Amino acid sequence: MPELETCFTALYGYLLLRLQHKDVHPETLEAVKQINTYLSYLAEKYREEEEG
Repeated sequence: MPELETCFTALYGYLLLRLQHKDVHPETLEAVKQINTYLSYLAEKYREEEEG
């Protein structure tokens, strides 16, 4: 669970930066893309598990 909490904290921070119209470093954008890919993968696996 700590990994998921870290992912959500990072995404929350990214969204706050966007809402405040602050610059987002390209490395941060790359990290957010990787986090998004990871969370999408986990969501897909969760759906597969729920469907049986």
